[in-house]
Amino acid sequence: MRYLKVILALAVCGIGLLGWWRYSVIFLHAALAEEQTRFFEEAQVEGLTRRTPKEAREFMEAIRIYYPSGSKQQAGTRLDMVVERARSNAISRLETHAARLETESGVK
Repeated sequence: MRYLKVILALAVCGIGLLGWWRYSVIFLHAALAEEQTRFFEEAQVEGLTRRTPKEAREFMEAIRIYYPSGSKQQAGTRLDMVVERARSNAISRLETHAARLETESGVK
């Protein structure tokens, strides 16, 4: 009976440690995703205030090269999809802004 209690206690501790580990990994990935999407948002806002297409494109490039896909998030996971969607949306808005600036000024 004593061995059963020890085995049961070890099993409970093992399950608790496994749960803690999984939570820690998820928490870390969520924190990284938040940081990545915040960078994209801030770069987008900053880029949208620029008055030349070249300056707007510099912010697009910063967003493109900021932590390549799969470097902080496991490729294909839901958090990765959220991050990549935020990246894509920010780049798209900046492309539209740069194109509008080109049309208005006639400068590339």
